[in-house]
Amino acid sequence: MKNEKLCRERQKLFELAHDMLDAGEASNVRAHAAECAACRDILDGYRRLDAVLEEWKPLEPSAWFDARVRAAAAAARPARPSWLNWGRWLAPALATLVIVAGVAIVR
Repeated sequence: MKNEKLCRERQKLFELAHDMLDAGEASNVRAHAAECAACRDILDGYRRLDAVLEEWKPLEPSAWFDARVRAAAAAARPARPSWLNWGRWLAPALATLVIVAGVAIVR
């Protein structure tokens, strides 16, 4: 088989299917795909997938979808233990203490 290395480079076939190759390299890959049934099948698969994706239309979520997802996320969120609420005042208090101590040492 001519140019067996190309058979292991699916990236080149993908690039050919999406017109990402320069003219010379595209010509080489096309010539190989014309001779190699496996590469031709891969190339045809990329082209069929693109055709399907071009026709695909995403579904719109229902009007209540967002509300249900938010409610489910809120219900799944674990309750925070009260001792973890120290962080709300402890970090600013420690930062203030460090700044006051630094000022006192500098004076």
